[in-house]
This record gives sequence, structure tokens and C-alpha cells, in this order.
Amino acid sequence: MSVSPASFAATAFLWLATLLAAGTAVAEDPKIAYWLHCAGCHGLEGKGAPPEVPTLVDVPGAIAALPGGREYLVRVPGVSLAPLSDDRLAEVVNYMLTRFSTAALAADFEPYTPGEIARFRSAPLDDPLRTRRELLAAAGRPNL
Repeated sequence: MSVSPASFAATAFLWLATLLAAGTAVAEDPKIAYWLHCAGCHGLEGKGAPPEVPTLVDVPGAIAALPGGREYLVRVPGVSLAPLSDDRLAEVVNYMLTRFSTAALAADFEPYTPGEIARFRSAPLDDPLRTRRELLAAAGRPNL
């Protein structure tokens, strides 16, 4: 049985189009972006390696509710300097908060917007650990 060149080309084109469409859908999944850009340090389950690599389990959700907490979470250098667009970074940060910190998120939590990400990430923190201690102390939550 022989396959005509036109039939082969059409089949190859459909196969390639399907593969590219599937790849695009996977690449757009914020979970995949988390795996590629964050999980190397924080782990697939967000547990980190405290104190050097903070956990993403519950703590960021609680920090997001504090005065200045939303800004702090984006200004951390690992977030603010991530090689992602503002739109994409908003999706990834929202994914991390809803995946690992759901129990700690305030009932009125509003997802980050790309505009908010752009404003906050423009000034990465020089000393995120010091800023975190100050933020938590000011909120009366030094052990968070």
C-alpha cells in the first residue's frame, strides 16, 4: 500500500497542528510555569526548605492579607525578577496562592491583576528577609 505525497503531507500537517495546539495549552497552564520557574527551589508541593527557601504552604496566603503583604509577595526577587510577562506572573502567583495557601487566604482575597504585578515588581526587594520581619512585626504576627 502506498501513500500519496499529498495524503502524507495532509496527515503530517494535522498531526503537527494537533501537537502544537496541545503544547500551547500545556504551556499556558500556570502549574507548568510554576514547575519551570519556582518548583526548583520551592518543590512541587511548595514546601520549600525553610528558612532559606520559604514554604508556600499557607504562609503566603496569610501574608497577602496583611497591610503591605500583597506588595511584598510580588517584590520578593524570585517573583519580581521571574522571566515572565506581567499577565503570566499574575496567573502563576494566583495559582501558587490558591494551590498552596487556600486555607490561609482571606475570604475577600482578590486575585492579582497584571497591572498590580507590573507596579509591584518594578521595585524588587534588596533584603526580603528583613522586609518580611518588619512586615510581620508591624502586623503583630512575628512568628508567621
